[in-house]
Amino acid sequence: MYTINLILYSYLAIILSILFFYCIGDILLKYVLKISLPVSALRIFTGLFTGIFISVLCYSIVRTSGNTSSLLFIPLIGFYFFFVKRKQPVQPVNVTAGSKKTIYALLGYTLLVSSLLFLLFCYANLDGSYRFRPVEGDDYSYGILSQYLSRGFENLAFSKNFWVDGSHYSYHYFEIWLNALLYKIFHLNATWTFSLILPTILHTVIFWGLMSIVNGIKKINLPVSGLCFILLFTTEISIILSRFGTSFFPYPNQYCSGLILTKVAPVGLFFLAVILLLIHRKNKEALLVALSMPIVSFVMTPVVFAVVGYLILKDLIRNKGAIKYEYLIPYAVTLCLFAVYILSGEQQGRQDLNLFHTNFLLVNEMKFRLFITNPIGFGMRYIFPIALILLIDFKRFLKFCRRYGMEIFLFFTVSTAFNVVLHSVIADATQFTTLAYYGVFNILFPALILYFWQNKHYVLFGKLKKIALPFVFIIGYSLNIATVISFFSNNRYLSNANRLKYEEIIVKNIQPDRIHIGVIRPGEKVSNWGNFNLASQNYIHSFLDAYKNDVIYYSIVIGTGAGISEETAFSALFKEARQNNPSLTQDDFRIDFIKRTGINYICVHRGGEVPANLSGKLRLIAKDAASEECFYKVANL
Repeated sequence: MYTINLILYSYLAIILSILFFYCIGDILLKYVLKISLPVSALRIFTGLFTGIFISVLCYSIVRTSGNTSSLLFIPLIGFYFFFVKRKQPVQPVNVTAGSKKTIYALLGYTLLVSSLLFLLFCYANLDGSYRFRPVEGDDYSYGILSQYLSRGFENLAFSKNFWVDGSHYSYHYFEIWLNALLYKIFHLNATWTFSLILPTILHTVIFWGLMSIVNGIKKINLPVSGLCFILLFTTEISIILSRFGTSFFPYPNQYCSGLILTKVAPVGLFFLAVILLLIHRKNKEALLVALSMPIVSFVMTPVVFAVVGYLILKDLIRNKGAIKYEYLIPYAVTLCLFAVYILSGEQQGRQDLNLFHTNFLLVNEMKFRLFITNPIGFGMRYIFPIALILLIDFKRFLKFCRRYGMEIFLFFTVSTAFNVVLHSVIADATQFTTLAYYGVFNILFPALILYFWQNKHYVLFGKLKKIALPFVFIIGYSLNIATVISFFSNNRYLSNANRLKYEEIIVKNIQPDRIHIGVIRPGEKVSNWGNFNLASQNYIHSFLDAYKNDVIYYSIVIGTGAGISEETAFSALFKEARQNNPSLTQDDFRIDFIKRTGINYICVHRGGEVPANLSGKLRLIAKDAASEECFYKVANL
């Protein structure tokens, strides 16, 4: 039920957003931070990155009146001005305006790359039946959460996603806040923007970051631009390798690419910024950006603080105990703030923080094999990018591994340790490894390929390398691109004609201004607290979330199955009402609950029955014969 006009409008929204973020970032860099760069790939990346960052920061703080995790960025910004800008002499850089040819080339590449990416995401999320379905099911939840954030509410205990059973709250708010800003500005469906517009913008910025590694402030080169675009498809190939053995590759992982899973992209974006700062010897700035990565995605907390802490310790030993406070103070303060932030999560939520009540002696000893299989498995999954790096500059890659061997060891060990230990609390703890690995590797390997090629020690290759290098690149990245495209193809929404007709009738007849749906689904609990669809806590959503904003679900039965939630709004209020009126029945209370919550539609799933005292007050809108799902309009209540 999408239209060509909607697609064209969405593409226009992408271009306008890119221009807006760049203008905001470029103005801030030039007039506030006094940083000027020539018209180049690096300037575009820096402007876009800064513009997105400051937009998310300001919007989240304004909408929540400061009750947001984005506040953790403020001390890092303060450290930047105190330790970096305060000590820098004011020496404005003489910058040429840039030739028209260069400016047109930059604009042309931006339009081309964003267009290709948008077409890719359209292919992934839109089917031939004029239906929009996110290729990744979690996009529904993130679209819903974007609407929640836009109302000014953010749960501060984002770590509870791992440490509290059934937590619905996100542990990666950065891109969700960005999506909340985008869908509000352009008045689009929040799930639509998260699946189509947001990833296009993020990967366009990543493209310019990769271009900055090779071109920097030099002229734009067409072959290099094509190479950087192809490198956006860098991914692991477990989908293919899993066919040959399941020891290291038990299942094809959707986390393998930021193109597939949007929440991987912000991690890669910030890590790319760290790499560029290190290339330009901006170590202090790189430290501050690295320390901001746990705010972007909480799963980066263990590896970031472990690796950065080791680097500070190594520098301390190298300098014979001479403390560099510009490194130590930001690290120590940020670490303490995160500790307070996490431990205060118990008071921010409705459930107890179960981390300290868990018997970690019950950890499955078989999980310890991950300390060995994870590094080996991921090395095999990224065999082609690694092979390319070795072919380009074998000696420099070995030097890189020797120099940062302990950091690499900590990266694997710490993330795996959190996975192993916290997996006894909740299975989602695997993201301490998967999300961290893919967010870093999908940027690190392309960056090394580009950097080593740009700075190779020799000009001429031997005959063997002249053959091997293009062969490995073509085979490897053909598999990478095929992995992404095949995932998109296999997950495209398919439905029978009756189901499509059922959904179409509901979308056409439902009122867009207020959609409160009472759910009758026996055996499960659908939770709703406040004015937000917490049904996603049970991974409950419907096709309506792909077309309508502010769809709110309420359970109007008390489930008997093993639902994730301990209680729902209906069950909690019913228990409270029974204390004052012990003879009150569910059927009598249900009428009052529907009135109080403003429920105007009822959805009855298979096996559910409409209560007798409601049957005469509902008007059937549509019924799906296959699933036996019925959708009613509340009338005459």
